[in-house]
This record gives sequence, C-alpha cells and structure tokens, in this order.
Amino acid sequence: MNRTVVITAANTLTQSGADTGCIAPDAAICTKTRTIPESLVDADCPIGQRLKRKVDGFCRKGLAVANRAIAESMLLESDTDPDRIGIYVGNCLGGWGHIDAEIRALHQVGVSAIGPYVATAWFPAALQGQISLHYGFRGHSKTFSAFDVAGVQALAYAAQAIRLGVVDAVVCCASEDLSSVYVRRVLEETVARGWPASPVFEQKRAGSGVESAVAFVLENREMAIARGAPILCELAGCHDGFINVRSQIGPMLHACMEKLVESKSDPLLCILDGRFSCEHSATASTLQDRCIDGRMIDVSAILGEQFSVGGLMETAIAARALYKDRLSPATFGQSGENLFRQAIIQRLSANGNLVAHGLRAVNRVN
Repeated sequence: MNRTVVITAANTLTQSGADTGCIAPDAAICTKTRTIPESLVDADCPIGQRLKRKVDGFCRKGLAVANRAIAESMLLESDTDPDRIGIYVGNCLGGWGHIDAEIRALHQVGVSAIGPYVATAWFPAALQGQISLHYGFRGHSKTFSAFDVAGVQALAYAAQAIRLGVVDAVVCCASEDLSSVYVRRVLEETVARGWPASPVFEQKRAGSGVESAVAFVLENREMAIARGAPILCELAGCHDGFINVRSQIGPMLHACMEKLVESKSDPLLCILDGRFSCEHSATASTLQDRCIDGRMIDVSAILGEQFSVGGLMETAIAARALYKDRLSPATFGQSGENLFRQAIIQRLSANGNLVAHGLRAVNRVN
C-alpha cells in the first residue's frame, strides 16, 4: 500500500499571533528570546482552568494550535474511526516551565512541596496524551524528542504511517515553551558563547530562542476529497538520514533530492535549515549535479531558534502559500516573485541528521 498523503490544515502560533501566512520583506533578524502572550494561547486552548494548572505551557500552546488545525480540516465532521486517527508530536525542551518551580520547591522546602502532577506535566509525550484525551483519537501515535529535528521527524513518520495504511489521518504538531527561568538563562548563555562546531556540518550559528507552536492535519487524499476538506498541498515524500563524516553530505543530499523532487522541469524552492556553515554550498552543488532548477532561501535568522518547531514553521507557511498558488521567495520575505509549485524543507542536527520533506501543489479538486 502506498497512499497519497495531503495536508488539510497547517496552523501556527507565534508571538505576533495565529497563522503566519508570510514573512515581511523588512522582517528583523531575531536577536532576543521571544515568547507568546498568554492571551493568544488562551483564546484557542480548549481546556479549562482546572486542567490548565496541571499541564505545562508547551501542552497548552500545542493544544491551542491543534484545536484550530482540527477545526480547519473539518476532521471531526467525518465519520472516521477514532482508532484510525493518530497523533504525532515533536518536542525538544518540553515541560521545563512546570518543573522549574517544582525543582526549586524540592530543594528549598522538601519532597512534600512537590505537586502531584509533576510526572505527567514533564513527560515528553504529555501533549500527545492531552490531545488524545480531549478529542478521543486512539490511532497509532508517537512522540519524537530528537532535539531540533524532532518536529520534522514527527511529520515524516506521520506521513509514512498514512502511506502504509497504519492510520487514515494524523494530527501532527510541535510546541516549545520558554517560560522557565532556567531554560532562558541557558539559551542566553548559549547565544553569547556559541554552539560547538558540528563534527559533520561544521559551525552552527547560535540564534535567540523563540517560543512557537505548529500543527498539521495529514490524511489520505481520497478521504480528504470525500469529506470535502481543503487540500492545501500534497506531501510528496520525506527523507530521514544520518551521517557521521563530512564526506557523506553530498551522497546524502543526492539521495534526498532523488526521493523528493518529482519533476526536474518544474522549478524547486529549497528552504534551507540555514544554521550550519556547509549547508548552502553542499546543497547548491547537489542541485547543479542533478540539473535541478532550484532557488535556495534561508530565513533561519529571522525566525530564530525554534527547536522542534524549526522546519515545521516554514512548512506551514509554504503549504498555505501553495494552496493559494502564491509560493515564491517573497512568501518568506526574500527577493523574487517567481512562483513555485514544489518545495523542499531541510532540517539538520549537529549530530548528523538530515531530515527533509517535499511539498507539491495539487490540482484543485474542491
């Protein structure tokens, strides 16, 4: 079985509000930690005040953006079996906002001062569990905690589960909360000191931390058409590779392009990770070797360090632009008005991961 996977919702939550549609041409480089106002989270978060006190901020932000994605895709308006709807989540920092105060209480007062919800709030899969409890989805689900590629890995394997018929639809999301005093201090020191160079991808730029969340609904194309759901674009494929030496970058990028680029005759918008010094030249060389008409862009300095949300934020922006037939470098605040019908989004980790997925415009069927 190899079913076509489409995106029927792509929703974002950032400091500036909900559903970022594009990046302004004059957008400033991110130079300080940015957080999301609680009023924006509360506006869409579907849980009450009592439960709110028991979960971490990354759960509330994830629930808020997932709630909008589920509504936009009209997923609850179908008769799809809840056992066939999965939940795939990526997180990196997770529940430090909740645990920060609890650890302080443990050391300053003692074990009696720790609240009863520490374990469930701090658990990496807490967001996955809260979505399941709230909406009743019981399909095959996973949480990925692979540092800064966790979100794109969640998307890749969610699509794989649909293609293989394990599930019919997946709510896929990533969320980060930077409210912890401890985490903010670590991030500030990291920006000042810089990341150590990657043994594979060379120097990594240290960016200011950004609080954000993103959610998608992925599903089998036939099911989306039958329900009359808005199909933003097709998820053309995904690549999850790992290398441990610099010389393997070229072969891995060749394999990635071979898998994700459907048509060499159609121009390709290649959205780079942008944080590693060797990525631009290695990707440019691969595009040239494979005779692909590609335009590379890098918006990582503007978006900031989003951890598990990195890569998915760009994917959401690109998916919404493809739906409107408006995907271009200008969508991301870059020069150039030429329109594209296919895109690749790359995400790297210092340890040697390269995760990428391809998006493709679809002919309008609804």
